[in-house]
Amino acid sequence: MKLYVFNPDADMALGNNEENYMAPATIRRMAEDLALLPIWYARPGSGVLAPSAYNADYLKQMQQLFRLDVQLVTEPELPDYADMQVMPWGWNPAIRKRMLKGGVAESLLPSAADLSRYRRLASRANVRLLYACGGEAGNMSYLCGGEGVLVTADDFANKGREAVQELLLRWQDCGCICKSLWSGSGKGLCWYRQEEMEKVIDWCCRALRTDGAFWLEPIYNKVEDFAMEFYADGKGGVRFVGYSRFVTDGKGAYRGNLLATDMQVEEWIQTYVPLEAFHRLRESVRKGLAALGTDYTGFLGVDMMVCRQEKGHPYAVNPCVEVNLYGKRRSARYPWSIYHFGLVVFESKVNVFPLIEMSPQIGKILLLVLSSKPHICIPEIDWHPFNLIGRSCFQYRAGYDNRFIREYLFKIIQPF
Repeated sequence: MKLYVFNPDADMALGNNEENYMAPATIRRMAEDLALLPIWYARPGSGVLAPSAYNADYLKQMQQLFRLDVQLVTEPELPDYADMQVMPWGWNPAIRKRMLKGGVAESLLPSAADLSRYRRLASRANVRLLYACGGEAGNMSYLCGGEGVLVTADDFANKGREAVQELLLRWQDCGCICKSLWSGSGKGLCWYRQEEMEKVIDWCCRALRTDGAFWLEPIYNKVEDFAMEFYADGKGGVRFVGYSRFVTDGKGAYRGNLLATDMQVEEWIQTYVPLEAFHRLRESVRKGLAALGTDYTGFLGVDMMVCRQEKGHPYAVNPCVEVNLYGKRRSARYPWSIYHFGLVVFESKVNVFPLIEMSPQIGKILLLVLSSKPHICIPEIDWHPFNLIGRSCFQYRAGYDNRFIREYLFKIIQPF
């Protein structure tokens, strides 16, 4: 039996790396509102940690409609489930302490060394290695992203703000993005344009002080976002398992997912780069992930993007914007899958429809709804088959009453 926990602050807590980390109020509200999200991908017979106040009735309704074999577990009941394997959205010292304090057996939790290795693997510092691996397959004509650099505190030892300003001035013509080593969904990014110099210098100095480094790269002329998904077996083996397409706004913040099969993604990518080169890139990234370490078991998602180029081939692929980890524990017992119909749900990128799609029963119903009623519209929601973008009921916003999502799902499901 497994215990699933939705902790959307996983990336932020990993960057903080402290046991007593507390997420911002909006993120805590999000965790409370969507505590039952794991019911759509939890393995049969598992438990989901959530408050019982209004979640109990909702879970009962979902169990009746879709025969979900999951049970609600509250925080005070944790000692009764001390021997359950914990499956959080993401591991970090804070969630480990929370589970340990709640009564979960320490032997079932990752050790400090495990968390350290996991944090290293999740770092944006790995972008360089994956880019180098992508170029080894003779794909340079179709690659971009090699200009990025890892800026470390050692580079600025005994130097002041003037040294950081000098670094940024080298990028003033094209502009650049400074990225925290641990963040996701558009968080932890600082965009540099000439008029924002002081603000960016402050951000860089803070990142060097707290994380010891940050990633810096030019502002690419991005056209599309997508990702490749892999699975690591903990013994050095890494295999490709699928693609994912998603949408971000002009600041890199996640907006939604595009529902598509692997075949559809490969048809789409050929409008930008040759499929043969794309397959070579995929294999190179797979090898690069295997080279990062052999003791991680679980899924890895590598965010990528298609960019326009002024020279050479019109388009190129940036092979590694960041790496997202799903398995999150150094244990052969830990692997789990949240895949169905070739769709993927990213860490801290909460969209209800792809998650619901993980359940075959409800997935078939919603596909039927989307296919037969593409005109369905309600305030601030725009539906279209296999093309769900923007603020909609499949995208959660902190502070947005998630009862709206429940009521609407009942509304479209009951006729079927």
